[in-house]
Amino acid sequence: MRVRVVMESDHLLDIYVAHFKSKLDSLDDPNSAKWRLAEAIATGEIIAEARRRNPDVPAVLVGDLNDTPDSAVLRAIHDSGLVDVHAHLHEDHRITYLRHPYRSTIDYILADRQMARHLVPGSALVPHDQKLISDSDHASVVAAFTLGRQHGFPK
Repeated sequence: MRVRVVMESDHLLDIYVAHFKSKLDSLDDPNSAKWRLAEAIATGEIIAEARRRNPDVPAVLVGDLNDTPDSAVLRAIHDSGLVDVHAHLHEDHRITYLRHPYRSTIDYILADRQMARHLVPGSALVPHDQKLISDSDHASVVAAFTLGRQHGFPK
């Protein structure tokens, strides 16, 4: 799903929201890794095509991609030109799936390079506040970006 945000002075931002196929391989679902890779490739193509049509509209992909940073799925997303805004965090500080023994990083904010330049330093984090995550098996991913013409954000 794509959400187009119109900000001050008609600045635009495309936000893509995704929830890729579960990582659980079972007798009923032996091909989930292939499905996630196909979803990643298709998502990258959709975003790349939108960027070709509107090169001045930055893009962000957010969601549960159900795969780890070192996976083929994330490599496909990176190959499409998106960067993980949490990549600088130590692996222990970016765990988003909280159930033992499967604790891992599977939720992301990925930005195109244009948008990544507007990331507020130090704002990308994964809060593990128990009040915030008590009803979920996932932690949130958070990042702030400077937006608007005063920050050189494209129109």
